Amino acid sequence: MQVGNWWSQVKTAGSAIYANRHYLEIQPWLKQKPCQILPYVYIHPSSDVDSTAVIGPNVSIGEGVTVKAGVRIKESIILNNATINEHALVMYSVVGQGASVGEWSRVEGTPSDPDPDKPFAKMDNVPLFNSEGRLNPSITVLGSGVVVPAERIVLNSIVL
Repeated sequence: MQVGNWWSQVKTAGSAIYANRHYLEIQPWLKQKPCQILPYVYIHPSSDVDSTAVIGPNVSIGEGVTVKAGVRIKESIILNNATINEHALVMYSVVGQGASVGEWSRVEGTPSDPDPDKPFAKMDNVPLFNSEGRLNPSITVLGSGVVVPAERIVLNSIVL
């Protein structure tokens, strides 16, 4: 089947972040919130984003999300009813439904984009674990209802 528009397979958290970026680029209907936005960003109308937050590039924020003062979010997907507390940083991550990131916490993953110099590049399906049993650096995923306490760092992790 031939596709006339942009299309991407979504099998991993990294490919979800990659697909989110390209989806946001082609959406003309995105509303702006009264915070600093770096394109491209989708913020659900029911979300509450503080005016001092810096959002983007390439961020999707779901229904009922609360983003508090001084927060920085980039290259991430924040699912419904999550809370990002004061001065937290979220980068290259997927934050699950009802999850909470504490004040001054840092939730960060490693980008896994395809090679931009290849004309038909695709996302590599790198195994989650290397031969030594360690997690390969990748997008950080916080599962549904996960609570990251204040002043913590979560790096290249899957937290369920």
